[in-house]
Amino acid sequence: MLDLTVLEQAMAVRAAFKIRETMKLTQESKEPAKVQDNELFAQMKLNMIKAHIKAIGFFLFLHQIRELNFRDKNIPPLLIDLAKIFCLKSLIEDCGAVFDSGYFAPSASKNMYSALDTLIRKMRPHLIPIMESFSVPDEIMPTSIGNSYGDIYEQ
Repeated sequence: MLDLTVLEQAMAVRAAFKIRETMKLTQESKEPAKVQDNELFAQMKLNMIKAHIKAIGFFLFLHQIRELNFRDKNIPPLLIDLAKIFCLKSLIEDCGAVFDSGYFAPSASKNMYSALDTLIRKMRPHLIPIMESFSVPDEIMPTSIGNSYGDIYEQ
């Protein structure tokens, strides 16, 4: 589950499976289009769209990491790990399609949680510098860690 290729394929499989299942049920239905859209398949279509958007966002993020020329060569691996965390979290929250499609074996759930824990432990030392790099004003993100005054211990 730490292999980026497996995660990329899992995101694609989940989106494609949801699209295929939704379209199949929609085409088989004899109900009018309004009933299909508003009553029968509204939630399925919403889930299909969400899976597709997450997959596209994930692929675009990875594409940018691969294409951009970073001055610090330590940055791309951190961004890839963040992408893996996003992917695993997304797959854990909505994993039915990757299991139903047969892409993941039943034991994959345990492996996803283990991989997520591994990545979070690996990223922990980098999280504060990453958050501070965004320069979010204190009014928007009220936290002692990373505030603009630098007095995290006093606060």
